[in-house]
Amino acid sequence: MTLEQILTEEDKASILNEVERERRRILIERLYKIGLEHPQKAIRYGTIKALSGLAKVDPSKFVQLFEKVIDSKDYTNLYSGFEILETLANIDANKFVDICKMVKWDSWKCPKEKVYSTNDINLWESLRCLIVKSFKVLPSINVDIYLELYKWGITHGHPFIGSYPFVAEETANTLDALVSVDKERFLKLFEEGAYEPTPFVSSKFKQKFDSLAVVDSDTFIDLYKQRIANKYDGGRESAFISLHMLASVRPSKFIELFDESIGEFQNIGGSDGADKLFGALARINPEKFLQIYEKQVNCSENKYQNLKYLAKSIDCLADKRPKSFIRLCERGMNSENPSVKIGTAQTLYKLATLNLTKFLELYNLGMKDESIQGETAESIIDLANINPILFVELCQKGINHKSKLVRYGTAKVLGKLASLNPTTWFILYKKGLQEKDEEENYNVTLAAAESLGSFVQTLTEKEQNSLIDDEYNFLITYLHSKYTKNPDRNHRPKQEIQQELIKLVRNSEGIDYQKLQRILEAG
Repeated sequence: MTLEQILTEEDKASILNEVERERRRILIERLYKIGLEHPQKAIRYGTIKALSGLAKVDPSKFVQLFEKVIDSKDYTNLYSGFEILETLANIDANKFVDICKMVKWDSWKCPKEKVYSTNDINLWESLRCLIVKSFKVLPSINVDIYLELYKWGITHGHPFIGSYPFVAEETANTLDALVSVDKERFLKLFEEGAYEPTPFVSSKFKQKFDSLAVVDSDTFIDLYKQRIANKYDGGRESAFISLHMLASVRPSKFIELFDESIGEFQNIGGSDGADKLFGALARINPEKFLQIYEKQVNCSENKYQNLKYLAKSIDCLADKRPKSFIRLCERGMNSENPSVKIGTAQTLYKLATLNLTKFLELYNLGMKDESIQGETAESIIDLANINPILFVELCQKGINHKSKLVRYGTAKVLGKLASLNPTTWFILYKKGLQEKDEEENYNVTLAAAESLGSFVQTLTEKEQNSLIDDEYNFLITYLHSKYTKNPDRNHRPKQEIQQELIKLVRNSEGIDYQKLQRILEAG
């Protein structure tokens, strides 16, 4: 017997691995087909969002399915498709640019087909807004086209032209993408925009100069000081929050400017984005951060003040001040202030790595509190790397929990299961898609459907964790049966067996694998 005629256990494992990859590819194709054509909006929406995962594995297949989505007349399909439009930019820049240009049409598919035209102006405007959000990718692809579309977008909804201001607002939001490509043009358009007659639009400009800090910190500081000095400027609080961008390039200046204004903005802990500001402070000067935190959270007058984002920023202490982080986690989860509890629960995931025992203690505490059950359920995400068995157990409990908030929080971390334990992922994925009362449990179904994107990415893994089912059990039995040998009792070539099994799984519809396995086992 020659070496080539021996089928080793390593050979069998290699065959099974490649057959598993093909099985998974077939399953993924089927799940996308079912999801994209499903009558439930949440399942379609989540499946479309999961296409972003496919883009990393099979770009041509992504483009094919993406084009099918945006060729739809269904509003949910179009909306969710445009939400992932940026993904197309990395695969086919020309197609991406063509779709961006369509924003100027009077209706989607105009003039070929009147879908969401002037009769559905609110719907078309919302779709336009999603396309405009992707403009921030355009400067690095074609700055001239960006400027052309920017000019159109910033006047769309202008008070002297009519229509709605939402597109103009979203256009203003994209301007900071121009900073790294053409700083001078950015500054010119920024100054023009800050004096827009539409208050909604001009306020966006007053908020959107933070990215300048990394490119030209001196200019950023000048603009920042102008905003802060103007007591009538409605964007002063946003300007103060934008300081966080300065922290990484000029930490000393950041501290100086922070100290000058924090007294005036003491109640900023509940403002969106404040966690970035306080997080930057925590990384640079933990002592100063702790002083502010203690003063704000312990103040009896602040018992019901919104401090969510201040509390959320404690996660930036985890690396440099782990003991302080653990202490604040425990205090925050027991706080009488609801916003502090919510902000703390959103950082709990970092505690699992530092102190698993304390994490589980606070996790159990949070799961008993309806106000933070969802955030607590989501905090198990890092257990996938620390204690995989426990992670799987908590996912199983979470997706079957009576509280929809717990089911939602768990569904949001299902993607972590896809690589770790694809069999359990598939069971819980299907469970998430079977939620009763579509409207009531929309977010649970959506999050579960979206986890398909993580499952798709497992195709690139060298070692495939098998999805255990009847077909898998048959394959194992077959690889250890006499059918891997020729009549002369020498093993058949490895590649021949592998191709035979791949052909089988490609045409497995209607096959009773349990029956086949019994035949194999009977010899």
